Amino acid sequence: MEVDGYQFIDLNSNGELDVYEDWRQDADTRAADLVGQMTVREKISQMQHPTFLPRADGEIPSYLQEWCNEEGIGMLLIRELNSVEAAATSMNTIQEYAEASRLGVPVLVSMDSVHGLSYVTGATVTPHNLALAATRDEELVTKLAEIAREEHIAIGVRMTLSPEADIATEPRWGRVMETFGEDGDLVTQMTRAQVVAFQNGADGLNPGGIVACLKHFPGAGPQMDGQDTSPIVSEETLQMHLKPYYAALEVNVGSVMPYYSVPLALDMENSAIGSAATLQDLLRGEMGFEGIIQTDWGMIWAIQEALGTMTGEEVSDEEAILIGVTQSRVDGIGGESIRLIDQMEELTQEGKIDESILDEAATRILKAKFELGVFENPYCDVEAAVAFVGNEESTAVNLEAARKAMTLLKNDGALPLSANTGLNILV
Repeated sequence: MEVDGYQFIDLNSNGELDVYEDWRQDADTRAADLVGQMTVREKISQMQHPTFLPRADGEIPSYLQEWCNEEGIGMLLIRELNSVEAAATSMNTIQEYAEASRLGVPVLVSMDSVHGLSYVTGATVTPHNLALAATRDEELVTKLAEIAREEHIAIGVRMTLSPEADIATEPRWGRVMETFGEDGDLVTQMTRAQVVAFQNGADGLNPGGIVACLKHFPGAGPQMDGQDTSPIVSEETLQMHLKPYYAALEVNVGSVMPYYSVPLALDMENSAIGSAATLQDLLRGEMGFEGIIQTDWGMIWAIQEALGTMTGEEVSDEEAILIGVTQSRVDGIGGESIRLIDQMEELTQEGKIDESILDEAATRILKAKFELGVFENPYCDVEAAVAFVGNEESTAVNLEAARKAMTLLKNDGALPLSANTGLNILV
């Protein structure tokens, strides 16, 4: 529609310019207006962040239309795309479904892209962070993150579930290769560089950037005995493990993801996902984070598993939902069944979830979308994406990083070892 000589999108098709449709308004004002028009179910739907796996034949399953159009989910993780063209086309289809929903709210599409656009065949897939840390080259790491940002935007993905800010003080942990290593200062330096590059600056979200989701709060590097999801042992070194998060908050990181594990220094019973002491007292209160708290995949399971292990208590699905939503007060709920919308709506009707909690969560998610500009421009140019993603210039930068990450060892007669050295060699 045209108003005052300007063009606007009539997202809810009511023939009038609503405040949330007016791009001249700031993000806070638009988000408040939109939340004020939402039903309880629509607010709950904004918090949902399920996973979509495209079919091998490229056909879009009918349930995706239900998610984006009928339910109006807020976010969607997408994986396993067999070409750049398929990726960009899928993103546009998702947004077409969302545009036809009651309020026309676009979906914030994410990717678990911890080393480049790794779930898209033909895109630039970079060395893992452990290799990038070995370059000791912040400028090169920044350049690769900028390439990743541009490739994400080219195919319509506006959130990356990275960077990985864990400090790998337990070398037996199976996710060490995703980290920038065991040096807290180096991890902080590289994490901050990636956040700024992903978000296109240090001043917060904007139309030229993507949402960086920092993980795994409060630092999953010291997993007990190196076993993933076991308690995080960091009583004496908690501040070191928090250092990358403080640095990322200084450059206004848009989202933070807590982990499955129990952070013993903060909470002796709950996983970080279900810990009010970790997410509300520390992250929101002491550290002042105002962005999106995005759970790792499987909030209900993580809360049940942690409490079962630490206290021996059995926790129902309902109790786990209430812990995550009303105590730790997460915003984005990753990887759960879409049936969670029904469960949360029923709990709200019963008075077990206060609607103000849903208002706050939906507002944070919608504000991010307004800041990114996706309400005005949710679509991508398929032909432009095919021409740009994985181009020769990006590949050359990537090759430079791979080469710079390698260390060549010179053998000055030390090898091969003789049989009588008396050494026990572990490989």
